[in-house]
Amino acid sequence: MSDRHLSEISLSGNGIVHMFTVLIFLIFIFSVPTFGQMGSSSTYGMRRFLCLAILLGTFAVSVGCSIYHDVMVSYHVGALHAREDVLKIDLRAFRQGIKQYTSEKGVAPQSLDDLVRAGYVHQISPDPITGERNWRVILAPAEYPSKRPPGIVDVRSAAVGKSSDGSLYSEW
Repeated sequence: MSDRHLSEISLSGNGIVHMFTVLIFLIFIFSVPTFGQMGSSSTYGMRRFLCLAILLGTFAVSVGCSIYHDVMVSYHVGALHAREDVLKIDLRAFRQGIKQYTSEKGVAPQSLDDLVRAGYVHQISPDPITGERNWRVILAPAEYPSKRPPGIVDVRSAAVGKSSDGSLYSEW
């Protein structure tokens, strides 16, 4: 979920609270009686007190919603940045393992499991963006006439969508 999308969702709820605050304020303004309509002073004072209390309560809820919105957006953005950092680390480890495997064995690995079995990568962790072990492997073009099958030359995320910096996850 992008930062802009989170803000739009939260601001729509926050806008409703602000509109409610304005409505209560207008009720307060129009509830003040004119000189000819004044009833007992205790009823008039109680009505003004209740309107003011509702206005202040609504304002407090509005401020609380704004703070909650800021905290939640910060939390989601921070969590997204953390997952993106883990993705970069995982991709770097895979690429380093592929490079070492290829240089030491003279042939590119045929699968990510080859890297694990040979000890170049500790494990095949899930893609932190998709949450699944669905890495997209890039195979070398087949060389003819070669008896060796083409191997893995790169690994990329299978995640669809854009990262927080605007680039596509699939291009990382």
